[in-house]
Amino acid sequence: MTLSNQERSRRTKQQLAYWLRRVGEPLVILALAIPAIELAYDSFWGAFIADPFPPATRITGIWGLRLMVAGLLVTPIARLSGLPTVIRFRRPIGLWAAAYSIGHFAIWSWDYGFDPGIITHEVLRLRYLFVGFVATVLLVPLAATSFNAAIRWLGGRNWRRLHWLVHPAVLLALWHMATAGRLSGVDFTIMSLATGLAMLWRIVRALPKPAPAR
Repeated sequence: MTLSNQERSRRTKQQLAYWLRRVGEPLVILALAIPAIELAYDSFWGAFIADPFPPATRITGIWGLRLMVAGLLVTPIARLSGLPTVIRFRRPIGLWAAAYSIGHFAIWSWDYGFDPGIITHEVLRLRYLFVGFVATVLLVPLAATSFNAAIRWLGGRNWRRLHWLVHPAVLLALWHMATAGRLSGVDFTIMSLATGLAMLWRIVRALPKPAPAR
């Protein structure tokens, strides 16, 4: 029996969803750990050993921002592709984004000897540091409530409201990295466009739907 194009497409999506569910999420988790592993090696044994703080700060900041933007794109890609299984990638991407971003701040603070007086003075003195600090703080409750138990405790509606904080966090992080001179023109353009498209998609979906004609 010859399958119709629609049936063939449906079966292909089912098979793809199966493999995304079985191996996709573990592969994403492992892949996103690679920059951290490479950074640790270069910082302690490789190219960065002489002065690891500047490159480590830059790399963790860039990866934190990249993954924040990638996390914004997961839901639109899942909806538009007809592959809801892709949503499973949002949690590991978001957690790694928070890990790299918090690591970015921690490494920067380490360079100052974790001196609270110096760190506070610098954050309050330089606007781009203050903006980056706020972006990092916004990620903390998102990472802490990314698990199923937190969703049940907060309730679905409150959880979704809380996780809208990712939008100002991404915008502030983008501003911080661009102002700090950490992004190339290409990186800034790509991430700005991706962020804008992801937010526009959400705004359009949130608009009231026209009433059906009678």
